[in-house]
Amino acid sequence: MTSKVYTLEKNSSSIILDHKDTYSPVVFQAATKVSILCLPGTLKEEDTYLRTVIVFDGPDTNSPFLGSLYSINQLKSQLISTNSSVTIFSIVPIMSHHFVIVQDASMYQNISQITGLNVNDSAIEVVKMGVESGKSVVFTHINNPLIDEYLTSVELEEGSELQVYFEGLSENQRIVTYTTQNIKTHLPQKLQGRLRYYVLSSGNATLSLTRDKWKAKWEKAFEGRRGFFTSKYWKNDKKEMGMQQDSFHFIGEEVKNATKFKFSYRFIEADLTAENSIHVVVSDNVQRIHYYDHRTASEYTNDTQCLLSLLKFKMISFALLFLAITLTNVYCATDCPGTAFNLPADTSEWTWYPNNFQGAQPPLFPNNFNCNYKINVPQGWSVDIMLTVNMTIPQDFAASVQVFDQNQNRETVYSASSEHFFFIANGGSIQLNTREQNIRFGFALKWSKYAVFAPTPGNVTVATPQPLALWAFNSPYQINAETRVSLVIVPSKEDFYVQYLRSVMIFDGPDWNSPCLGNALQAIRNKTQLVSTGKYMTFSQLRPYYQTGRTMLILQDYENTKDIGQYQGFACVHPSDCGTVNMDGTTGLAAISTINDDVTAEYLTKLSGTGTLDVYIGGKTTSKANLITSYKMDSGTSSYLPQEFLGYVRTYVLTGPTASLNLARSSLDFSKTSSVGRKGFLASRYYKYGVPVADSSTYDFIKSPTNQLSTYSFIIRDADLVGNTSLSVSISNGVKTVYEQTSTLISFVFHLNMLFFLIACLIVTKVSTYSYEPSDNGNVQCERTTAIPDFQNSDPYYFPSFWNENMSAPIIARSQHCCWTAYVPVGYYAFFSMNASIGGDSLLNITDYNGKSEIVMSSELQPYIFVGKFTIDLTVGAAQSGTSFGFRVQWNKIPDPKTAQYSINKTSDALFFEEMLDENSVTVTAETKVSLTAFPSDYPDLTPLLRLTLVFDGPNITSPYIGTLFQAVRCNKPMVSQSKQMTIFTFEEDYVVGSYFVIQDYYNVQKLTEVKGITCWSQSSCPVTLNAANGPVSAMTLNFDDGDEFIKRLDLSPDAILKIYIGARREDDDSNVIASYDLQQSKTSIPQKFNGREMTYYLENGTALVELAEDSNYTRWNDAAVGRDGFMTSRQLGSLFYPQDIYEIIGGLESNETFVFKINVTYVDVSNDAVLTIAFGTESGVKEYKSASTFWAFLTVLIFFLMQ
Repeated sequence: MTSKVYTLEKNSSSIILDHKDTYSPVVFQAATKVSILCLPGTLKEEDTYLRTVIVFDGPDTNSPFLGSLYSINQLKSQLISTNSSVTIFSIVPIMSHHFVIVQDASMYQNISQITGLNVNDSAIEVVKMGVESGKSVVFTHINNPLIDEYLTSVELEEGSELQVYFEGLSENQRIVTYTTQNIKTHLPQKLQGRLRYYVLSSGNATLSLTRDKWKAKWEKAFEGRRGFFTSKYWKNDKKEMGMQQDSFHFIGEEVKNATKFKFSYRFIEADLTAENSIHVVVSDNVQRIHYYDHRTASEYTNDTQCLLSLLKFKMISFALLFLAITLTNVYCATDCPGTAFNLPADTSEWTWYPNNFQGAQPPLFPNNFNCNYKINVPQGWSVDIMLTVNMTIPQDFAASVQVFDQNQNRETVYSASSEHFFFIANGGSIQLNTREQNIRFGFALKWSKYAVFAPTPGNVTVATPQPLALWAFNSPYQINAETRVSLVIVPSKEDFYVQYLRSVMIFDGPDWNSPCLGNALQAIRNKTQLVSTGKYMTFSQLRPYYQTGRTMLILQDYENTKDIGQYQGFACVHPSDCGTVNMDGTTGLAAISTINDDVTAEYLTKLSGTGTLDVYIGGKTTSKANLITSYKMDSGTSSYLPQEFLGYVRTYVLTGPTASLNLARSSLDFSKTSSVGRKGFLASRYYKYGVPVADSSTYDFIKSPTNQLSTYSFIIRDADLVGNTSLSVSISNGVKTVYEQTSTLISFVFHLNMLFFLIACLIVTKVSTYSYEPSDNGNVQCERTTAIPDFQNSDPYYFPSFWNENMSAPIIARSQHCCWTAYVPVGYYAFFSMNASIGGDSLLNITDYNGKSEIVMSSELQPYIFVGKFTIDLTVGAAQSGTSFGFRVQWNKIPDPKTAQYSINKTSDALFFEEMLDENSVTVTAETKVSLTAFPSDYPDLTPLLRLTLVFDGPNITSPYIGTLFQAVRCNKPMVSQSKQMTIFTFEEDYVVGSYFVIQDYYNVQKLTEVKGITCWSQSSCPVTLNAANGPVSAMTLNFDDGDEFIKRLDLSPDAILKIYIGARREDDDSNVIASYDLQQSKTSIPQKFNGREMTYYLENGTALVELAEDSNYTRWNDAAVGRDGFMTSRQLGSLFYPQDIYEIIGGLESNETFVFKINVTYVDVSNDAVLTIAFGTESGVKEYKSASTFWAFLTVLIFFLMQ
């Protein structure tokens, strides 16, 4: 086997490998010793695959075993060779998403802990670092050149330093040092490149990292700010990699009347050759350039072949007209090009259209602009198209942007942000017809030559029950069949990877010169199999080999699948509920195939339809040798469900017109039994597989219905056991085993076993109390049922008994079920907290007194309050990943709070509550019943604390318990009392809960099928969906901070009318309606600003997508446009609140743009010194109109405007 050899020099950049690079042995020769780091993938379940990547302590695979990537990851350390060479090899080539970082060990000394971190692309990642002995290091890696990392904040202990390095840990690779003296002025900071190391030498530190430029506030200027700019891969010395160093930086605000700053900077280092250059520009938002600095190779000359620049800057307040603003992408689109886009002379660069669009916001094209962009691709080449489209989606979904590939297959695009499309010879086209949709449009092209054709062969036969399953990655595959090749594709679970499936091309023949059948995404969307015309099919991913996630290709001989009409590959995204799959058998047999890509089972939980459903372990076969069961869909089908299916590939085949399947991946769905009379079977992992498989072991358990004992009847249908394998069956009554049988029968050569069971009989169980101790191996065992003893007002109860909240949670032993029940005495409440990390095949369910359940996957001592009774139900699966769990219960006396009394009726305004008063409860009396709508906290991390606020059906907190505000937020329905009174109280006053809720008389919400409380956590975008298919719906927003919000986008169905109220909506009373939108108005009247502390969005019919924003900079509210209409109001229109002051400005983007404004002042009250001023400004001056009065002691105003 050929090995690739790398040489590692001292102080040089690291070598980075992905999973495919180690499918063949990789040898590293270092100047001293070799240091190996591992960055695992983002999918936790893939961590176990790291065991297959072995590190050998020497120049080949015969060298001593040094460790695995799994051990590096688990120990949070580096692996260092004993000599100067190592060999890394994946002994089983399994697809995963990890990276291996290798370097000379000389610069990796005195490190006690080094951890790889996958930073979330869209959130802010908080990292805590601490040093006990040696240095603590966190490293991050970026594989996508379009993504950068931002360090947004650092918290340091006095005297501590945080150092940041690029590419390695030598002194010349150190970029910056942060101390308590500079963290306020030197952050946020953009950190580009492949590898970043964050090094802490002493004390503790907290870092905030993100890949989202807007959340980082990188472009925000402020007085005294310091920082630096670098080229894309500064400090990378691997010139042979040919990395593009181009980089663009922008600091400032793209708004009118921006703050003025002076920028000071100096060049620290710049290696420029040939035509490379650095540009520094300071301009304002009317495109006046105030300063321009252009540096070329004549100023800086070295022997290097790449562009490297570092720019340091600081900002101070200054009175000159220097604005840190560059107005980009506010230009008219170019004319439609008269010629096609052809292969350029330099294929290493992107070709952009329009040529002044470089990947940011594309230009706005004029209405009714038509153009067909032809893109040519020569034989042996492909083109990667990066398309951006931003438009108002028409309700008739008419196609304004269409992409036609080389086969003239059409794909309509309504929205795209740098989305990738691919053509091969002879190319394709993009059709643009803007109509009147306000389209922003642009694309980039990059041509790539095919790699050398060296396919991996594969074969499929009619007699083989198991299909050939392959990952959709870049290696070309050549598949040969006895008759013809059938291909079905199981898509990736992650939506992000879907676009890259267009790069996986399928060819009808033995190589990629054969006719192209299409790409993988087309096959998925068509819900059918792709079939070769002959015995060969070839598929390959086009360069530059983007990740395709867990996309799998299922290949079979067409003789077995030729009678299938509709054929789908199905991926389970959410293990607890994979969703419903609909099958259409009107054109022949219908089939779906699933793949066991994460060593879990699959569970059929529901089945409905007409006809027969056959289930195959593997693919459909004409012999039916691998058929494991069949269901005739009738009234008795439900007694055979849920059912577990194992194996690697499973195929469900429908004979009949229609069927709907519900699938799940949680073992709890199989273990639970809802009623007696259930039937089914248990099978080993590879039963019906067709060939022997060494590890066919499995573990299953079936529970009787809740609080019942049941009789289990079973028959061992088939048991082929060899060696020391065995089949064990046990039945227990609580903790007592009432039946146990183990068989070691030896026959045949397979590790297979299968048994059938039938549940019958009914007996009520008894509850007992047990104590808990750790088992011999350190993992905790628990009893099946436990009553938590009542320690009223004394020491808390802990599970396990040796654990407390200051310790890490202990590991719970595998394959067991535990249930705790706590009865809370009258006059007391239970304070419950837990430390939990629940494994992928395990389930933790917390149920309150009213039977409302919450599934918990992780918890770090978040508090719960319970009254009456609660249960803790934990099922631990058999997987190695491990479940850790410990909890604490403390009983406290219910306090006697002061009560604040309120009353409401059908016609009164709603009551709005912002946080609860300390030690006070709120009691509301209604005319009919009391309705409560809850809102998430202003801070996402505080929303779980809403579990501390309880709601009671009556005049005090000893009244019947209804639920918590946390439950009210999650259910999207109002919480309603049965009586005319409701009491709300927040327990545990030490917590800042941040509870917001609205109280109304039930009369005003009784017809609503859904009521949402919306808290917008984003300044730029907060989408709200309304669907009135089942009846009227509403959503409410609160604006306690600045009192306003914006609609930046509104999509309505043709039958929808959206009404917007200031305050809460009242039945049969539209007096507080501020606006109403139909389909046509949504096109001309958006964006729109709304002033008001509370807003209600109400929909009676159809559907609506309302995209809200809190910051006008993200809405274009201030930008004039021909035909736009809208209105302006004072801050508290319709109320007597003070102040009412507002200031609004709407104008053109260019200084020479003029518009005709039609203004209609429909309502105005001014008093004393209050004045309403309306001004119109042009280049020649400003004309003002003022209105004043002495009638009212406030000013409210409603103004409608129309622009022409």
